[in-house]
Amino acid sequence: MLNPPSRVGQLYAALWSSPLLSALLWGCWAALRFDERGWAWGIAGAAALLSAAWFGYVAVWSRFGSAHNLWAPWALSAIMLWPASQALAPAFLDVTGAQIAGIDLFTLALHAGSLITAALWHARFAPLPAADAQAKHLDWPGTRINLRQRTLSAQHGESSGLPGALAAGVGSVLLYGWLKTRFDLPERIAIAVIAMNAVSFFVYFGALGQILGQGLRLHQLESRFPGRLFSHEALPQLEAARRDSWPARLFR
Repeated sequence: MLNPPSRVGQLYAALWSSPLLSALLWGCWAALRFDERGWAWGIAGAAALLSAAWFGYVAVWSRFGSAHNLWAPWALSAIMLWPASQALAPAFLDVTGAQIAGIDLFTLALHAGSLITAALWHARFAPLPAADAQAKHLDWPGTRINLRQRTLSAQHGESSGLPGALAAGVGSVLLYGWLKTRFDLPERIAIAVIAMNAVSFFVYFGALGQILGQGLRLHQLESRFPGRLFSHEALPQLEAARRDSWPARLFR
């Protein structure tokens, strides 16, 4: 799960810095695909606005519950992981516009499919209680759920990086084979291209896949046991910090 920071100022730091990173990544992505520089500036600006909107929601409104877990993996993938994996592909591959569009669509489907597959796999380890269960707590990997108070908390423990490592390896092999059969690539360039995507596969089948999978289960839990939405146990402290922060008061 994603925990709220101990200080609201950390959220505002992400709010100001993440649009710059997103604009840089998407600006590079567009600059290497369009001859008209206006496209690069426009796409970079749109990416910065969307990134600011997401982190603004996190800083001001998020309850760090099911909605947050469902949307955060997709937002982080769009803001950082996919553009970072694909931005420099035209420079490495030296291919035409139609070919790079095909590569972009292929890797976009590969990234989305990887995240969905990882979420479904991780959801298997987040069981739901029976409708008549009287348990007070529900333990999922890295997360404890208080069913009475309807709160979430992080559980500290060792987490295996094996699923992410396996996914990075398998995804890299598949992507490498596809690129080598479609393009006459030098060995080092092919390895450079798949290495950037391997990092994304590792994160998808690790932290982000677990967050999305548990978000799906948490949404099912809220449907099975109607009532107040689940939220992080630290939300009251975060709400107090939001009330003392003039940007949060302004937007709320």
